[in-house]
Amino acid sequence: MLNDFRVLGFAGLAASLFVLPAYGHHSIVMYDRTVKTSIAGMVTAWEWTNPHCWLHVLVDDENGTARLWTLEANSTGQMARGGWTADSVKAGDEVIVILNPIRDGTRAGRLGSVHFSDGRVLRRASDASGSGPSPF
Repeated sequence: MLNDFRVLGFAGLAASLFVLPAYGHHSIVMYDRTVKTSIAGMVTAWEWTNPHCWLHVLVDDENGTARLWTLEANSTGQMARGGWTADSVKAGDEVIVILNPIRDGTRAGRLGSVHFSDGRVLRRASDASGSGPSPF
C-alpha cells in the first residue's frame, strides 16, 4: 500500500514538471490595428489597474459636444516597464492620444501614445504606434 502511494506521488510530481503555465487573455481583434488615429481632449480619468489600464478622455465632436472616449492599455507591469506610473496622467491634463480605433465605430480604442502640451510623450510599452514627433 505504501509503495502505491509513493508511485502515485512520484507520478504526480513528474506530471507537474511538464505542465506549462496557462495564459488566459482576450483577443485584441476588436481594434483595427491597421489604422492609427488621434484624438485631442481632456483626461477625465487614468485607471492604473490590472489586467488592463484605462484612459478616459473627453473629446469635442464635430458639433462641439463633449464625448467620452475610453482607451484600453496594457497591464500595470507592462506599462511600468515603459515608464508609466499611476500618476503619469491626471484628470484635467490636455492631451493628444494616438490610438487604434475599435472596429464597431464606438468611441473607444487601444492606446498607442499620449502626447502632452509640455512635449512629454508616453507610449504603450509593447508597441511603438505613437512614434514620431509630438502632434502639439
